[in-house]
Amino acid sequence: MLIGKSAGGATAFLIEWKYVEEYGVGKYLGAGKPGATRLRRYSGMYSAPNSPFSGVAPVEELLYDPLCQIMRLLLLGQRMVQERELGITDYRVVVVCPEANTAYRDRITSPLLRTRFPGVVSIEGVIRAVLRDPGTFVMTSPEQLLSAVRGSGSVRSSLVAWSDYMRERYGW
Repeated sequence: MLIGKSAGGATAFLIEWKYVEEYGVGKYLGAGKPGATRLRRYSGMYSAPNSPFSGVAPVEELLYDPLCQIMRLLLLGQRMVQERELGITDYRVVVVCPEANTAYRDRITSPLLRTRFPGVVSIEGVIRAVLRDPGTFVMTSPEQLLSAVRGSGSVRSSLVAWSDYMRERYGW
């Protein structure tokens, strides 16, 4: 998590960095005792009036990774704003994944969401389709992220060093 401060408040950037991860279709996380715990833990927040989710799909349809991971981060961001935790007034969930990792980007692991949104062909598209405010979710590539860091006029030296390391190690 990173926190960006501005005159209007503080924005939490909840980041999930994926590199080579891929997830199979149909591994439901709502089954059994662990699934019952997940449903108990997240159903109320998911369906609450201030939820980031529009209600177009039931929570059960998101209980497939990586959708479930992203759902939890979105619920965390909303809760941080609600509680003003760390002074947070806004949030974004950012998934950083190489463009070439189509096994992650273009595999909709929830069979029910693939059916619900037949024209949507990516994880990003599905998440945006179930949100009230699609702007709370950003999917980017490491290359785009590092380019933005390098292009910022007020980059701290530690970020420049990190950016240089990432470019050297991964060729970005």
